[in-house]
Amino acid sequence: MELIVTIVAMASVAGAAAGWWHGTRNINNPPDKHSYPGGMTRQEHLSLLRRKHRKRRLPLAIGSGLAAGVAAFAALIALAVLRL
Repeated sequence: MELIVTIVAMASVAGAAAGWWHGTRNINNPPDKHSYPGGMTRQEHLSLLRRKHRKRRLPLAIGSGLAAGVAAFAALIALAVLRL
């Protein structure tokens, strides 16, 4: 039982780290930085994009961690069923 919990926890931590990395990858160099709307300076637009990317980091990390934990648990169950 402890082995299963350890494997699922490690997969969840790895998934959360991957989600956090994905969320922070575009903070300083967002892909849509060159197409800023009219009536807004370039600096205001970049500040808005940085704020948007910072806000999505945590939900991405939580979602990725949960998805990785569920996937690891499903894989362990599939392995247990196949061995029987």
